[in-house]
Order: sequence, then C-alpha cells, then structure tokens
Amino acid sequence: MGISLALGLMSGKSAAFVSSLISLPLANRFGLEFVFALAVVLCAMGFVGNGMRLVYGWGAEVGEIEVSEKKKLSWGGVGLLGDVYWLYILL
Repeated sequence: MGISLALGLMSGKSAAFVSSLISLPLANRFGLEFVFALAVVLCAMGFVGNGMRLVYGWGAEVGEIEVSEKKKLSWGGVGLLGDVYWLYILL
C-alpha cells in the first residue's frame, strides 16, 4: 500500500507540474476557455476509456478474468481500509 500511495502522489504532482507548464502558453495563445475545454475533453476521454476497459475487459491478463469473477469487493469492506488510505483520499 505504501509504494502505490507514493507512486500515486508522485505521479499526481508530476502531472500537475507538466500541466502548469503546458496550460500557461496555451492560455496566452488561445484563451482560458480553450484550456478548460481541453481539460474537460481529456477527462471525458479518460472516463470513457476506463469505462470501456471495465465493460469489455480490455487489457486483462490471461486468467485474470476468472480470478476477478471469484474475488469481488464488497462495500462493507471499504470501511475496513486503513488510515493511510483515507488520508490519501482526503488529500
């Protein structure tokens, strides 16, 4: 859990840094509306792509589908997650 938390935080900070480098020149050239629209389009593409991956099982390893059918996450187990997880969600 610690390594995935660290990688998630690092990738989030890196993405924020890269987006700040890219968004200012785009805003100066095309206006603030373009930057916002681009962010919305990229977010929607990610949402649709992840939804299609979940629905169709794209990118699943051999045998992963059989394992995932046996092992389901129940909402009752979400409350049992540790403090580090909830701190990460709050940040």
